[in-house]
Amino acid sequence: MLKSHCRVLVAPIALAFGLTLSASATAANFTTSTVEASGTDYNAAIWNPGPVSPSAGNTYEALTGSRVRSPAGTSGSPATFTFVGDTLQLDGTGFVATTGAAGASAELRMKSNDNGNVYAFPGVGGAAGLLFNGGILNDGDDRIIPINGILGFNSGTTSSIDPGGSATTDISALRGFLFNANLIGSGNVTLDYGHDFGGSGVTAPALQIASSNGAFSGNWTLNAGWLKGSGANSLGTGNFTLTSSEGPSTIDFDYDLSSPSRSLVLTGTASKLVLDQNLTFGTVTINGTTLAPGLYTYAQLNSQFDSNIVDGGTGTVTVVPEPASAALLLLGTLPALRRRRRETRR
Repeated sequence: MLKSHCRVLVAPIALAFGLTLSASATAANFTTSTVEASGTDYNAAIWNPGPVSPSAGNTYEALTGSRVRSPAGTSGSPATFTFVGDTLQLDGTGFVATTGAAGASAELRMKSNDNGNVYAFPGVGGAAGLLFNGGILNDGDDRIIPINGILGFNSGTTSSIDPGGSATTDISALRGFLFNANLIGSGNVTLDYGHDFGGSGVTAPALQIASSNGAFSGNWTLNAGWLKGSGANSLGTGNFTLTSSEGPSTIDFDYDLSSPSRSLVLTGTASKLVLDQNLTFGTVTINGTTLAPGLYTYAQLNSQFDSNIVDGGTGTVTVVPEPASAALLLLGTLPALRRRRRETRR
């Protein structure tokens, strides 16, 4: 009788196992080299082999040289647009002024007929829904676009967040991104052609990150624009370099940051820091001057680097000595401590 029951159970178990294998077998990665024209979007049948439209259970890769666009929606009817595939990956080698051309980085250009639209890339099982593999995210219209979900940055790559477009004349105080999405990975990120802090008509950063991202360890490079981290640990644990090579740039932390093994570099006088929190780095260089280890108040830094430290601050910057320097300092104090002990014994 027991043997009979065992035979009866084998079939449904095998069937369930077979269905699992079948579902896994159907998962595939689809690619596109299409340069989408205005009026189309990434939900079109541009993905190969096919061509097919995105569907759940598959991943989608925009190859170097391609451009895909977001859905635009209907004017006057804000909506949330969720990417239905598991992942949308953007390939490339970082920022380039010309996109949609052979050898150029893949671009996701956000277009919208309504300023209230939200775009979501939820991913599956904690994986990134929008995966940067050296590609570019560009804001094609004048509004701040919220991005939800999970954004990933592949190790060994540098990707670009580009609110402005393809020229400095595209920089607009009305263009930018609000990342409510979580950031993961260790790939590097540049901010390109973004509007700066305090300019005419500026009401929001070129890029604001509202999520908490302690696991993100990529380095940030600000070539132009105001980057604001409003969530706890929102900007991760990497290095911060402001080049201001494309226009003025500003870094703005809304939380206390402790990165004793990381660096902050403000290049020239067009690179600025909003200092209203307590920040700790291993190395800090401002306009060519590398700060010695120690604690610096807002007042001290604002006095010495007036062009680089935004007025009205209250915070501090602490530079932590390298471990080797700290060890040498400790060794230097040991003889004095020993002498004091001997004197106390007498």
